[in-house]
Amino acid sequence: MTLQLDVLRSVVDVDAEDWDGLVAAAGAPAFYHHAFLSALEQLPLHAVEDRAYVVGRDPGDGTLRCGVPTYLVRGVDPMRVLADHVPECADEPVLLSHVWHCYDGSPPVLGGDEHAWGEIVATVERLSREVGAARFCFANVEDDSEAARGLTIAGIRCVEIDRRFVLDLAPVADYEAYLASISKGARSNLRRYQRIADDAGVELRTLAPEEADLDAFVQLARGNAAKYGNAAYYDEQRFPRFVRLLGETARVIELRHEGRLIAGGIVLIDAAHVHWWSVGYADHAVERLSPAYLVFAEIVRIALAHDVRWVECGRRNEAFKRRHGLTPRPLSAFVSPALN
Repeated sequence: MTLQLDVLRSVVDVDAEDWDGLVAAAGAPAFYHHAFLSALEQLPLHAVEDRAYVVGRDPGDGTLRCGVPTYLVRGVDPMRVLADHVPECADEPVLLSHVWHCYDGSPPVLGGDEHAWGEIVATVERLSREVGAARFCFANVEDDSEAARGLTIAGIRCVEIDRRFVLDLAPVADYEAYLASISKGARSNLRRYQRIADDAGVELRTLAPEEADLDAFVQLARGNAAKYGNAAYYDEQRFPRFVRLLGETARVIELRHEGRLIAGGIVLIDAAHVHWWSVGYADHAVERLSPAYLVFAEIVRIALAHDVRWVECGRRNEAFKRRHGLTPRPLSAFVSPALN
């Protein structure tokens, strides 16, 4: 397949309906929604020196077939992907696709064969040189994906970096069926925490971003992330405003006890997935209660209510995720040779 490729400096230069139609047709996640990318332009979640989008259209009818967002970053590595797996470029300017807050970095490309991916890679390489990147990197690409196959054929070095975890809801009809599908211990824990919350008068609500107390959520999330030296992942000023820009793509789960926010979760919703994108919780706010379990349970209910197949729960915390029926999907970074 031949593509007519262009490099654009803003996603607003592409009609939102056309862009989101490509994302849906390619089965790409909410991280590629027009609203998400537009929000990143207005409020980058980490330092970005430059950005551009490699956009491909069918040369015959002009149909949008490819959309690859890229971000020039330097010394930004909150998940320690570069430092731990590609240390030679940890401090170099790198043209990255996607930002680190995206744990599924397989960009929307329709019908991408060997020729098309070769063209995409060549365009990204030229762009990298233009913006002064020492290398380019497609990060968090699922190993079993069209993008991984295309980048491999294009000769880009593959480095396994992490795993993300997913829950397949296809076999279950409702929340009780989900509970029946997991181990007795995990099932008992979820039910016990629900009873404790009910007895303590904990209130749970799922809200649109503009209705939620995102400032309080960020304080909880930063406190949890600080345990791992990663509080900067949740910028106090930018993160709440960013989430509000997402509109219908996002929902915010709040758990309150005596009026105080004790836990929250931000979910992103697309045609096939509900993503547990972030969580924050207060330790020991209610005796014997681990509120993050209730956030997870609500996310499963949200997915079932939206009739989507997959609950995506991101990277790390493997023990919890396996215990609740999630399975891993290996992620890789495809890293170019030095360009200078």
